[in-house]
Amino acid sequence: MAELCRTFNIARSTYYYRQNNDQDEDENTENQLYSGHPAYDKDGNLVPEEDVVQLVKDYCGESPHLSYRMVTNYLKYTENLKVNHKRIYRIMKVLDLLQDKIVPKPKEYQLRQKHELTGPNQLWEMDMVQMYIDNSGQ
Repeated sequence: MAELCRTFNIARSTYYYRQNNDQDEDENTENQLYSGHPAYDKDGNLVPEEDVVQLVKDYCGESPHLSYRMVTNYLKYTENLKVNHKRIYRIMKVLDLLQDKIVPKPKEYQLRQKHELTGPNQLWEMDMVQMYIDNSGQ
């Protein structure tokens, strides 16, 4: 292995680092789901994380359009569980239940030109927020 790394001019540690990370990704998916930290009900009793995961799956099955914060509020107020929103986010991410972020797209801006421009400094633009016109139309 050392000869191959020298041939391709990379450090051996880089090769082993990448090799180990590829193996860890498969194992981490199941480990991320159950962190071992329990949730609590309103009386302070421990609730196993498997139950929390099942509640998240059931609620997202009924309402798949909800965000992780809304699922957290559901568990907090309806199921009376004390669960951190970051834990719900992690669970929903591993189960692929997160919604895509809504990114506003800019409206296409088209300049309507009355004259053909042949050189620089022939057209100036200005953004108007409000413009008042009096009775004479000016």
